[in-house]
Amino acid sequence: MFISLDSINIWITITTPAIIVAAAAVAATTKTALISKTIKFNSNLLNETFNNYI
Repeated sequence: MFISLDSINIWITITTPAIIVAAAAVAATTKTALISKTIKFNSNLLNETFNNYI
């Protein structure tokens, strides 16, 4: 099977932006999840700390 370089170049041109967008979306989702987890963890920590003094 012979694939011309032109068709490979076209395929790369089409798929690369899609891969970058998908990777960015995954990164953003992961980042958001981690941030919300951290905030949740911090608020739990604060509650426990304050409960000790109440």
